[in-house]
Order: sequence, then C-alpha cells, then structure tokens
Amino acid sequence: MGILSTQNTQKLLGSLQWNGTMDYCNKTTSTSQLSYFLGTFWLSDDHINMMVEQILLDIHAERPKDVKYVHVAPLSFAQELRSVKNKLALPLSDHCKTLLYKYELCVKEDGLQKLYFPIHVNENHWIVGMINFKKKSIAFGENQYYSFHVNKYTHQIPSQFSLCHEKRYGAPTKFIATLQTWLKASFGKRFKSFGNSLDHVVQDDSYSCGIITANTISD
Repeated sequence: MGILSTQNTQKLLGSLQWNGTMDYCNKTTSTSQLSYFLGTFWLSDDHINMMVEQILLDIHAERPKDVKYVHVAPLSFAQELRSVKNKLALPLSDHCKTLLYKYELCVKEDGLQKLYFPIHVNENHWIVGMINFKKKSIAFGENQYYSFHVNKYTHQIPSQFSLCHEKRYGAPTKFIATLQTWLKASFGKRFKSFGNSLDHVVQDDSYSCGIITANTISD
C-alpha cells in the first residue's frame, strides 16, 4: 500500500505545473517544494505550515463541528512564545495584533478547548505541543527516543552504540517556561504539564520528524 501510494503521489506531482504558485502560506509557496515530502530532505518552516494549513482544511471538511473547539496553530505561534515577555509588554493596541492574543480570545470568547502546534527545537528537530484549555494542561509529542545530535548539514547521526548513551530531547525547558508565562498572564495560572504524553510513532531516522509531527497532530 505504501509503495502504491508513493507511486500515485509521484504521478500527481508529474501532472502539476513546474514551480507553480500554491495557495498555502499566502501564496508564497510553489509546487517545486512538494517533492521534499517524498525524499529525505529536511522540511522547512513553509513545509510545516503547509501541512498545518491542510490539516485545518481537513478539519473544516471532515469534522466541521470540531473547528470551534480544536485548532492547529502555525509555526509563528511557537515563535511568538519565544519572545512572550516582549509581546505581553506591548501597548494594548499592538498586543491585540499578536497571535497570542488571537488565541486568548478564541479560548475566552469562542470556547476553544485544544490547541496543537509545531515546535522547532535544537535547530534540527520538529516536535508537537498541545494545550488543553479545558483541563488546564499541556503535553508534547517527542518522536525521537534519543537525542541524535544530528549534523544539520550532513544529516548524519551517531552509531547505534552511542545512541544508547543519549538522552531524550523532550520539550525544551526554556520553551515550557515561556509557554507557562503566557498561560499565567492570559488565563491566571500555570497549567499542569504531562510531558511527552501525546500518542506518536518513534522516529528511527534523521529526517522524518516533520512528517511525524504533522501525523501526530492529524491523529
């Protein structure tokens, strides 16, 4: 089934206009970027955001009743969290323009219950974060059993022997602290963290974390 799916996808790619503009990311992406999903290339911010947008489209089409309560944030959400103190210190007129404020309103006014979002860690790895506003909790999906310390230029990973002595990545402590800063400022308290508890498959290579991140969110 996997081979047939890949072959069908390759045929579809062959039917597309070369380097044609796509609607994803405000029409800043092109069809030439799609081949990255079939190879061993590392996925860029645009690739991650394309998958996020498609997941949202699928939710609207397949589970329209869930749209109000479950949302998937673009990569810029995690990027804003990294400078959360600066965002919170903005004048109200400017703070209202931030993505953090948008989701705060979605929770308080629209009843948003769960927010999933991709996170780029260590400059070479993608993981998933999830906030459960109803239960006041956070969780993550870390798909590598070991922190491979991948060379971002050669994509090489250590030998299996050395992997046995590595530690898990997990969500970065600093990122969790900034997330909790936003949650306390916007919702009055720190949320309980359940760590690496989202269901996901285990990555056994140096390049598929982006795809696994999207699949974890989709599932």
